[in-house]
Amino acid sequence: SAAPGYLGQQGWLDRPDPSNGTRLFGAGLTNDRIDYAAIVAWAQYCDTAGLQCRLMVDGQRSAGEVLDDIAAAGRASKTWATGKLSVWWEAAGQPVVAAFGMSNILAGSFSVAYDAAGEVDEYALEFTRSDADYEAETVYAVVPGVAQVASQRSERAVYSMSRDQAQRTVNLLAASRYYHRRKIVWESHLEALAVQRGDIVHLAHDLTQWAFSGRLLALTA
Repeated sequence: SAAPGYLGQQGWLDRPDPSNGTRLFGAGLTNDRIDYAAIVAWAQYCDTAGLQCRLMVDGQRSAGEVLDDIAAAGRASKTWATGKLSVWWEAAGQPVVAAFGMSNILAGSFSVAYDAAGEVDEYALEFTRSDADYEAETVYAVVPGVAQVASQRSERAVYSMSRDQAQRTVNLLAASRYYHRRKIVWESHLEALAVQRGDIVHLAHDLTQWAFSGRLLALTA
């Protein structure tokens, strides 16, 4: 029979199928509770980015915990924001879906918190190589701007991957330490209903940058 159109595989690899036997797909959810479009788009992203998850489950774990590990390998996380089991991921070039500024941020709700955790100069990632007979290895990445390493944080991957993917993963950890030092929180009115987790928004506020923001009142020819 012809391969299904979404991922081009057969049977239980990418869809429920009568031939599955006792094997379950999609955490036992019915088709109408799975966001196939988002999952397929994410799978295509992972394929393009060269991201894989090779994982052996050898103990009792919930379906959600296993899905979290799989999603992490693809720079993503599971979500129910669409009302179905879905996924959001950090892909480049995503469009801005909303804008927030002084006109639609509730007064007194805006705050900026800075990462006060101990300094980390270098990250280490322990993993098993899927491209070298699953040998154990460790890759390293120095945080940008660090001239001399004085402290290190070590992480252990729960899934196997190629050395190239491991190096890119630890590079992102180090880069995030440098670029993501602020957490910004605010509240808004009905404009916030158009935004869900993973969306990109534009923010203009005097506490973070000199910027222009306002509300359109009228247009003249």
